[in-house]
Amino acid sequence: AVGRAPDLGMTRTVRTAVRRVLADAVARRVTPGAIVEAGSVEGPVLVETAGRLTYAVDAPDVDERTVYDLASLTKVIAAGTLAMRLSGGAGRIALR
Repeated sequence: AVGRAPDLGMTRTVRTAVRRVLADAVARRVTPGAIVEAGSVEGPVLVETAGRLTYAVDAPDVDERTVYDLASLTKVIAAGTLAMRLSGGAGRIALR
């Protein structure tokens, strides 16, 4: 664990699985690099990085200080949340 936050179930198995998913995504060129951070208000309990900032061989590695612009995700998250609420738990919404 990083810092003093509780481990939140971040076992060695979970950490290994996260590393494997990141490494696989980079190897299959889904993304040149990524960072995963999980935690609570008390701080991060899991920080894993993989790959580089771009596909260029000499691009800097992704590290714990890498910041990604998440603006493009806000639309998807908001629309997905709204769709789930509109479905009322049924998993479907009417398209009119």
